[in-house]
Amino acid sequence: MSKSFWTRESTDLWTTIAAGAIAAVIVIVVTVLRMLDLFSVDGIAARVPIPDGLGAELPLGGNPVESVVFEAQITSQDLARATVDSLAAAIIIPALAYLAVIGCAIAFCINLMRGRSFTRGNTRLVFATALIVLLGALFTQWATIMGANGTYAALGAEFDGQSAVMDDFWPAYLAAMGIAAVAIAFRRGERLQRDTEGLV
Repeated sequence: MSKSFWTRESTDLWTTIAAGAIAAVIVIVVTVLRMLDLFSVDGIAARVPIPDGLGAELPLGGNPVESVVFEAQITSQDLARATVDSLAAAIIIPALAYLAVIGCAIAFCINLMRGRSFTRGNTRLVFATALIVLLGALFTQWATIMGANGTYAALGAEFDGQSAVMDDFWPAYLAAMGIAAVAIAFRRGERLQRDTEGLV
């Protein structure tokens, strides 16, 4: 390394790496718990959205309160295999996306610790992060819609909340666009650094 190992910058990077590792463990634990909740002993416990909301009286604080429910958990043993696979995918896909983003962030920090800032590798890592965020959100929403369609069909109903589910996609889309803009800036910095080194 060009600088002392225990600089303030390296300490910050090590802290970020440690935070990323902790976040990865949390993602894995939460995913396992959600999968165990899905495959309950009584059947498949499917969580499905209720797009327009459903009015209900809920016993909150010991008293019935008029509420609007936008999600329900339905336990059934008669769901089709494709529906079960979709419900599981809606849990697994975001977990894989989170882990991949964390991996990219850790790799980026390691490159910075090695004195590599505006490099082709870092540019690719940032672009990969943007792509993972975008595709992870897209496939998660697709799996959620497929799972909801199958669950509603098993109940003899029709799910018409596709547009409401896709509303959750747009924040991820905007985030991906912002990260892609950072990647473009890194590519520009990489070229400027290469041109500067050529002048020395």
